[in-house]
Amino acid sequence: MNDQLKDPISGKVISAAIEVHRQLGRGLDAKFYKVALFKEMKLRSVDCMMDKESDVLYKGDAIGKQTFDLLVDDLVVSVKNSQETVDIFIPEIRSKIKAANRTTALILNFGHSRMLDGVKRVMIKQNYGD
Repeated sequence: MNDQLKDPISGKVISAAIEVHRQLGRGLDAKFYKVALFKEMKLRSVDCMMDKESDVLYKGDAIGKQTFDLLVDDLVVSVKNSQETVDIFIPEIRSKIKAANRTTALILNFGHSRMLDGVKRVMIKQNYGD
């Protein structure tokens, strides 16, 4: 967790997520957490985009579109609500950020009783020669 807080953008998103979780609790549909997190980020004067479309790239060519829950600078934020461990979402988010030629994502799973138990920062290295 300490590494996640060293990155100022991730730290701001995590702090906002903790406030949303404190206000709404757990058990709602993920879309409500996404909208509340977007609103909380705006209240904190953090620029972000909700439901941001991004190209899916294959060998440099766009082959379709995908949508990210939130985009804060270059950080992809994926909002979930599940009692499962956050680790089950890692393969999905790795594929999404790789296909969009991005390197870093934050998974926020609001299904846990403690928000910090549902946070995972995912980073990949891009192989531009692929």
